[in-house]
Amino acid sequence: MTRTEQQDLNPLPSNNDKASKNNWQIYIMIGLALTFAIISSLQSIRNKFEFKSDDRKILAKTLYKTETNEEFTFLKVKHNNAILLEVYQKNPETFAFELKQHFTFEGDHEAFMMVKSEPINLGIIDIDNDEIKEVICPTVDKSGQSRLNVLQYNAELKQFNPVIESI
Repeated sequence: MTRTEQQDLNPLPSNNDKASKNNWQIYIMIGLALTFAIISSLQSIRNKFEFKSDDRKILAKTLYKTETNEEFTFLKVKHNNAILLEVYQKNPETFAFELKQHFTFEGDHEAFMMVKSEPINLGIIDIDNDEIKEVICPTVDKSGQSRLNVLQYNAELKQFNPVIESI
């Protein structure tokens, strides 16, 4: 019986065939790894896929609960050249907080105010003595002028609105 006839009768591949196949798989993996390493080292490629982290820092957090037991979380955030006030509402079904509103104070900087000898940079207080608490968020603008940003909950609209005092 010749060698080709023996191979036709033996359905199992020889050890040489398995080793050869494994070697090719190793060569392909090494080639792919080298290609990936070379491409990822190119600065132009890295710039396209680079994660750009923005300059975001949480400065303060406070909780607000309405008379109808709706729950909100306020985050005062420093983001690039602005102060953000983000309003998250608690979903009563999933208990997750979802972004509901956000307010941007462009060009403003972090500030605090003294309330009963305590420094406050974000708080809940009844400013106008109407028994409805407002959210206060003090900031300082570019010229160094202090600002007291006040938000009041509107139960009909189910949202917070800035309080603007007329002079």
